[in-house]
Amino acid sequence: MKLTPLDIQQHQFEKKRSKFYDSAEVDSFLDMVKSDFEEALRLLDMQKERIQLLESELKELRANERVLKEAIVSTQKVSEEIVANARKESDIILADARIEAEKIIESGRREIERLHDDIADLKRQRIQLEAQLRAVLNAHDQMLEVSSERMKDDDIEASKLKVFNPSK
Repeated sequence: MKLTPLDIQQHQFEKKRSKFYDSAEVDSFLDMVKSDFEEALRLLDMQKERIQLLESELKELRANERVLKEAIVSTQKVSEEIVANARKESDIILADARIEAEKIIESGRREIERLHDDIADLKRQRIQLEAQLRAVLNAHDQMLEVSSERMKDDDIEASKLKVFNPSK
C-alpha cells in the first residue's frame, strides 16, 4: 500500500492499557514524518517531471540524430553521384577533345598533302616555264644570229654599193 502524507496524519495508533504513548509527542513526530514525506514526494514528483522532460528531450535528440544520419547518408550519396557524374562528363569531354584533335590532325595531314601536291605542281610549272624560256631564248638567240648574219650580209652588200656609187 502506498502511503500519502494524509494517511500518515490520519493514522490512529491503538492504545493498550499497559502502555500509553504521549499523544503530543506522537502527533509531533507524525507531523515531522508527514512534512518530510511531503517533501520527499514533492522532490519525487519534481524528479519524475524532470525525467519526463529529459526523456522527451532525449527522444527528440534521437529523432534529430536519426534525421542527421539520414541527411549525412543522403549527402554522401549525392556527393558520390556528383563525383561520378563529373567523372563521366570529364570522360565525355576528353573523348570529344580526342576526336576533335584527331579531326584537326587529319585535316592538317590532308592540308600537308595538298601543299605537297601544290609544290609538285609548281615545280613542274617552273620546269615547264624554264624549258619554255630556254626555247624562247634559243629562238631569239637564233633569230639574233640570223639577224646578225643578215646584217653582215647587208653591210657587205651596202659596202659594195658604196663602191659602185657614181656620186663619189
